[in-house]
Amino acid sequence: MAVKAQEKQTARFRRRVKDQPAEPLSKTLYPMVIVAGLLLAIVFSALETVDSAHRMRSLYQELDQVQRQQNELLAVHSRLLLERGARAGLNEVERAAEHELDMHFPPLTEPDLQ
Repeated sequence: MAVKAQEKQTARFRRRVKDQPAEPLSKTLYPMVIVAGLLLAIVFSALETVDSAHRMRSLYQELDQVQRQQNELLAVHSRLLLERGARAGLNEVERAAEHELDMHFPPLTEPDLQ
């Protein structure tokens, strides 16, 4: 008899499980929507990280190129300063005045002693 009572209880339990209303669709979709949203956010974040790394590499390449150009311009500037200093020397100015501008010192005259 105990076996029959136990079978009745399990049958009632099965009926209760079958008779319970199914969960609403919104309750089952809500966690899936959250997971899909989080996955979308992760993918978007990864793409932004890759894009920012690419932009950073490009900017460092541009910086390197500009620094090389700056070094070349500084070298040219130094050479021009040396050349200007050499051309501004007294002997160089005197030579340019005599040859290019045909300028000469006046002849030395002796003072009159009376």
